[in-house]
Amino acid sequence: MRAPALRLLGLVWHLSALLRTAQTYKLHHKQESFIRQLSAYEIITPVRLNDFGESFPHRLHYRRRRRSTDAEVSGSRAHYRFEAFGQAFHLNLTADSGFIAPSYTVLHLGEEEKHGDDADLRHCFFRGHVNDRREHHAVFSLCTGLIGSFTTHSGQFFLEPLLSADGEEYEEEHNKPHLLYRHESHDPQPCSASDRPAHHISLHGNRTLEEEVMSIQETMRPDDGSHSRRKRFLSYPRFVELMVTADVKMVRHHGLNLEHYILTIMSVVAAIYRDPSVGNLINIMIVKLIVIHNEQEGPNINFYATATLHNFCMWQQSHNVLDDSHPGHHDTALLITREDICRAKDKCDTLGLAELGTMCDPFRSCSISEENGLSASFTIAHELGHVFNMPHDDSPKCREAGIKHQYHVMAPTLNYDTSPWSWSRCSRKYITEFLDTGYGECLLDEPLVRMYNLPSQLPGQLYNANRQCELMFGPGSQVCPFMKQCKRLWCTSAEGDHKGCRTQHMPLADGTECGYGMYCRHGMCVNKEMDMKPVHGEWGPWGPYSVCSRTCGGGTRSTTRDCNKPEPRNGGRFCVGRRMKFRSCNTDPCPRGQRDFREEQCAQFDGKHFNINGLPPSVRWVPKYSGIVMKDRCKLFCRVVGSTSYYQLRDRVVDGTPCGPDTYDICVQGLCRQAGCDHVLNSKARNDKCGVCGGDNSSCKTLGWTFNNGTIR
Repeated sequence: MRAPALRLLGLVWHLSALLRTAQTYKLHHKQESFIRQLSAYEIITPVRLNDFGESFPHRLHYRRRRRSTDAEVSGSRAHYRFEAFGQAFHLNLTADSGFIAPSYTVLHLGEEEKHGDDADLRHCFFRGHVNDRREHHAVFSLCTGLIGSFTTHSGQFFLEPLLSADGEEYEEEHNKPHLLYRHESHDPQPCSASDRPAHHISLHGNRTLEEEVMSIQETMRPDDGSHSRRKRFLSYPRFVELMVTADVKMVRHHGLNLEHYILTIMSVVAAIYRDPSVGNLINIMIVKLIVIHNEQEGPNINFYATATLHNFCMWQQSHNVLDDSHPGHHDTALLITREDICRAKDKCDTLGLAELGTMCDPFRSCSISEENGLSASFTIAHELGHVFNMPHDDSPKCREAGIKHQYHVMAPTLNYDTSPWSWSRCSRKYITEFLDTGYGECLLDEPLVRMYNLPSQLPGQLYNANRQCELMFGPGSQVCPFMKQCKRLWCTSAEGDHKGCRTQHMPLADGTECGYGMYCRHGMCVNKEMDMKPVHGEWGPWGPYSVCSRTCGGGTRSTTRDCNKPEPRNGGRFCVGRRMKFRSCNTDPCPRGQRDFREEQCAQFDGKHFNINGLPPSVRWVPKYSGIVMKDRCKLFCRVVGSTSYYQLRDRVVDGTPCGPDTYDICVQGLCRQAGCDHVLNSKARNDKCGVCGGDNSSCKTLGWTFNNGTIR
């Protein structure tokens, strides 16, 4: 067996590397402790290049957090080169501050006096590619060094400046040492159900079919009419106005670098939602950052995730302005905490929690995420996905839609096969349906002020791989020397790699070097010289029409088109415009005596009791009409025969189903659409006074006579 020899060799290498690092640099105790936990890391000095590949003058290498002429000179593009792990990395970056709203503000609660300077961080953030590979993404901040993440075929890398013994970064702008390490994560934990009502789910959450049925019932959303009604099935730009809150433990851990660190994480989240696989034009906009310095000023945060989510959701209401056009309004709220949140006592494998399908609900649109390093960006993107009504990638809903398991952002657990930068077909389906059916109306208001191009420096350029391990597993953790890849960050414990390596199955941060002229981008090691010019998406051709949804009584056929000619690349815009069209079919009346179409759909569940207490195995279902609010008429509510109990058995009825017993309007993709008595979509045909559809009242006549008052005996 060669494993013991390899482990001993790794230990010797690790100790010698640490000794060399300690001799060369006087490290801050936290970073030194973090490095001890890394199985593999390197101390590197990134070289800033111009567009021609020539080294920059030393004084212009790094942007500063405060406004300065140096910061302005560095421009909207940035290139870096460095070598590590036997590879060359080349970062090709473009400024991008689009995720910070023009009205972005920072509010400090419980702070006795202002800490530090007023910092303008908009110019810090960049995003781009690695080693000329489009699929290898990088997201970084360039302020006071490179901090961020990049992905290559070897996995996810993280890059961050090296700290001196007093906790400050090295001042030599032209020769600033950085810590580069790979991403690592814990072994995947089994999914677990939240103790909250069933529509509260976590990153590690599983639900029974009964809970699925019950959760659908509770997705009643208020319609405040604050937006004019938009045409459906069109792709509109969406702007998610987000309030981010950092708790006391975040303040204690990150200190004065907290805002910069959070914005770096959120730049990754924004990049994930710009991936074309989400199927929509989603802009994540940070409108407010609240930093809690005193626990008394914030919500009650404890280990119990469900209670913390509830407390935060109640608390955030007092910091929101209900007027959607107000600069201080937020569409959803996010709490980032370093509390080890748990789904139950001694079951603390939960990374986040959110309510399903609550976007635009000012009272319930909330999520919480546990911060354990730069990989928290993937947890945040996941929880926001739940707020957008996306189920887990292995959910029965995905299987019902005939979609094969694809483990992406909404994977229930994180493992080697997870692709955290892209979205599954199931996620795309559910977020599109959520928006098309009108539940994202609050996201339509575009910021009135010019959006800034946030310097989206890749996280891996700011936080090297070893620092990423420290952020994830604590001081002393280092990159595992034998698991050098962008796809997964493997880290040692603080004692060294002889204790083995761990991973949370997250890629290294975009921008982390993985070879000569190469860096990690979306889990792959790519060439830095890739052309970063954005490519905006264009619609492809319309596809063939589907089969008719009904055989009689007025069905519909639909056709769709994809944003793939070309597909958006390098941060280019997703297509805007109509993505789905419908036409009527089989409009002839159904034969007399045929069962009502909605009744047929309820009857399909006869004999299915979903483990609901009190329902017999022979249960029969019939349509439920009365008591259903107007906006829910196109959901399949069915009543138990012989009982007043009713349940929502499907998110929507089959297209062509009448919206109710007293209207000709029909349901199409979960929305009630106008139809005439001729069963044609968008028709205005109505029965005349003779009861003839589209008639002219000539087929009948009015008979009249006079009654004489008589005496009733």
